[in-house]
Amino acid sequence: GMGKEVVTVVAAPYTHTFNFLDVGNVAQATTIYGVATAALAYQLVDMGLSQLTITSSGTGSLKFKATMMGTGKTVNGTVAGVPTPVQRQHLLGSDTVVSLGVSGGALSSFYPRVKSWELSIDCGLAEERPSGSGLFASHLTCNMPKVKLKMVIAANSVDDIYAWKTANTLLQATLNTTSGAASLNLTVPNFTLDDNCSLGDVSGTSCWTIDLGETDILQIGATPLLTVSVINGVASYLAAA
Repeated sequence: GMGKEVVTVVAAPYTHTFNFLDVGNVAQATTIYGVATAALAYQLVDMGLSQLTITSSGTGSLKFKATMMGTGKTVNGTVAGVPTPVQRQHLLGSDTVVSLGVSGGALSSFYPRVKSWELSIDCGLAEERPSGSGLFASHLTCNMPKVKLKMVIAANSVDDIYAWKTANTLLQATLNTTSGAASLNLTVPNFTLDDNCSLGDVSGTSCWTIDLGETDILQIGATPLLTVSVINGVASYLAAA
């Protein structure tokens, strides 16, 4: 969905760092292969990930919801040599450590105060239909990505979130999930709290509800809106199968 990958370790476990492609680049695409019955198989060609939402309630597995966009091309028929699906490995919400602090400074863990969080990515994909492309779009391009982050955090006597809110402090957040040998690390490096942060009752507990949108999460200089790091046994993504 983000499109740009750098692998920094040459042997398993591999470390992948993902960032958004530059605006106007051709988006990364894949093929979705579906088998409805033994006689009905098809491919959805040139599909790009348009939107992705990751949700955690603090217990159970993280939930991923993806929306795909395609050029409209389909191919009927079976595909030989389809790889065997990898064994599932669950990333649990209870394995996530959410840390907050001043941007560029030391961060503090807010575990177990974080009751839930949700990260949404809109990759800003667009269909391109130049002259001669015919019935289908020729390809997908990346436009301006948007990132949203919502967190519910129990309040305490320290008043840390209130102080950041009133001072309009530039903040950073990391959401790091480590389950077994796999990990998913999300970094939102620059955001501020204002009307997007409110104190209220959530299931009998005084909680801060932080709802960051595209005007709150900032891209400052060359620092991206969001950086994702994944550690697992996969050697590389974004390669032809």
